[in-house]
Amino acid sequence: MALARCLMRTDAELIVLDEPTSGLDAEGEHRVHTTLRRHAEGRTRLLISHRKSAPRGAELIVTLVGGRIAEQGSHDELMDAGGEYARLFHLQAGGYQDERVR
Repeated sequence: MALARCLMRTDAELIVLDEPTSGLDAEGEHRVHTTLRRHAEGRTRLLISHRKSAPRGAELIVTLVGGRIAEQGSHDELMDAGGEYARLFHLQAGGYQDERVR
């Protein structure tokens, strides 16, 4: 329902989404994020997610630890820094790794 309301509003300058794809399969999640990127173009979008793939293309990612900002930057910057974001990204991605996939 919240996603439908978000997509109906074309005048909102700020879009806040808290785990918008938590109950979806991988294909549905991809479609939602693609649609939201197009819909929110030129506007500010705040995405709260535990899935590290969700904010990957964001201009700015902020990692919270214990309710405080631990680090911030782009995906590439945070991965290069090797901090908490990189640790959690590798932990989640590790569940998908299979030597048969290249």
